[in-house]
Amino acid sequence: MQAQIASDTALTTAEKEAQRKIEEERQTVSASLYEQRARREELLTSTRDLADRIHKQEMTQSKLEMELGSMQDHIWNEYELTYENAAALKHEIAVGASNARVNEIRQEIKGLGNINLSSIDEYKSVFERHSELFTQCEDLNNAKRDLETLIVELTETMESVFLKQFELIQQNFSSTFAELFGGGQAELRLADKNDVLGCDIDIIAQPPGKKLQLLTLLSGGERTLTAIALLFAMLKLKPPAFCMLDEIESALDEANVSRFADYVKRYSDGTQFILITHRKGSMEVCDTLYGVSMEEKGVSKVVSARFGENGITTAPEQAS
Repeated sequence: MQAQIASDTALTTAEKEAQRKIEEERQTVSASLYEQRARREELLTSTRDLADRIHKQEMTQSKLEMELGSMQDHIWNEYELTYENAAALKHEIAVGASNARVNEIRQEIKGLGNINLSSIDEYKSVFERHSELFTQCEDLNNAKRDLETLIVELTETMESVFLKQFELIQQNFSSTFAELFGGGQAELRLADKNDVLGCDIDIIAQPPGKKLQLLTLLSGGERTLTAIALLFAMLKLKPPAFCMLDEIESALDEANVSRFADYVKRYSDGTQFILITHRKGSMEVCDTLYGVSMEEKGVSKVVSARFGENGITTAPEQAS
């Protein structure tokens, strides 16, 4: 009996020991399982974090690829450069200095004040107007050059024609002067041969028995007769069909009036002259005379007389 009890006691002790070991192993396994579960959670959390980071990186990569593509399109559209060509042209930029320059530019922009948003449209309008005016200016400059060339050509032509005509008048003046004065000599001189169209013309005359001198130094009658000689020198160049002379011989003495009248008479075959005169010598060479008299106050009468081969024919008086 005691042996049985002892055997049971020994069995109980062994069972307890076995249970204790089992419990220890269970606790050890439980602790290990808890650690594994905690580790698993940590790994799952890390996996989720990595997945999020990968997703964000993929999104960032996609965004950067889009931006890169946009930049490549921009440099191609604006400059016709590929990415490789543009990369070969890059240069290093000092970030600090660049940021400082950016800040300076921003301050300058602020200093400009309010921005006129319509300035771009205004610029286009002004630019178009400028282009139009510039084109007109070019046309005007071309026209100016053409006109200047034409003026030079015309000036050269006028100078050539003037000098030829001046030489002919000079020759005529020398002969008419000698005929009217009964001798002597006269000439025309250009004050500036480099400006024949704009310079003064000096009249040099030497009546018979006097020295050669300027027209201003002659007497009144001599100046008058010299001027008449110059007039007929120009008329000889291209004789007109009709010429009216208004008392041009009034300052001459009788002898010179006679010379003048005879000279007019010689030229009357090719040119019709009308003389307004009160000098007897001039009247004597006229074919027809017209006079006005006033026998009564306020009443004037026109008297005419024609000189022909049959003598003098007097027309009836007309009162007015």
